[in-house]
Amino acid sequence: MRKEHGSITVEIKQGLDFTLYPKRDNAFVYEIDTAEAEEYGEATIQILESNSYEYEFSDNSYRLNPTKECRPSKSKKESRGDIEPGNYVGTLELDIIKDGKEELKYHLEVLATKFDADNDYDKSYRKHYRLMLEEITDKCTELLMQSNSPINQYFEPNYDEAHRDVLYQKFSFVKSVINKAEFEESLLRIINSPKTTWVNREESTDIRSFKRFTNKNVREMLRGENRMLVPKTHKLSTRLGCIPTKINNYKQELSLDNAENRFVKHALHVYLQFCERCSDAFKQNSKLLKNWRTI
Repeated sequence: MRKEHGSITVEIKQGLDFTLYPKRDNAFVYEIDTAEAEEYGEATIQILESNSYEYEFSDNSYRLNPTKECRPSKSKKESRGDIEPGNYVGTLELDIIKDGKEELKYHLEVLATKFDADNDYDKSYRKHYRLMLEEITDKCTELLMQSNSPINQYFEPNYDEAHRDVLYQKFSFVKSVINKAEFEESLLRIINSPKTTWVNREESTDIRSFKRFTNKNVREMLRGENRMLVPKTHKLSTRLGCIPTKINNYKQELSLDNAENRFVKHALHVYLQFCERCSDAFKQNSKLLKNWRTI
């Protein structure tokens, strides 16, 4: 359950408190319990998009690293400042610094407000906003990856941590693809019934087991090494004095090594690499990391 606060003070660590309060009338800071935050992959302290908030640390030696969303106060007190998330929605990561060095991180959840006129932020953020991201993913993927398109498209994930303002959007975009039942069902179907092709496997075979010779086999009979004498009672003895004991034969067998399976393997490898690199990008105390591990 989400609680409203006119202002809120949280303990960042022992001896360091962080106070946050809105600068506009009729605005609030919201709080949810830890269990609910872990269930939805959100931060416990939550603010609204397109609003302005003021913060203050209990210790004057601490402050937030200045960014587009976090600006220090114009007053001489460096431990105070403003947080303005703009229209970015998701988990906002704050860098807390002391004496010019990064000390630790803290996270605020920025809730979407544009999708519901009744101030029902659970519905606006968790239902409408996340559903919008999934639908955008489906439509964009379908549009960009059309099989009958006359052009080629090349995609490469961006792991630059400087783009933290859209990190949650990127996370939700990828999750909406690989966290679907259709994706899992497709993988199970590929594993159970992979694409197979017939291939010719070359092997050295005893010449006495051959029943049908090809032109290539005949040439090998003339040039092959490790030869043996042909019995005089055999019909070939009048033309060949000796023949190789073994020549190469081609045997057809089923193979999984084909273009289709190689493509699936490559795609899964790219997904795995993307997940691993994103997991490294998320800090160990990040709420996003907990949500990522549910995939």
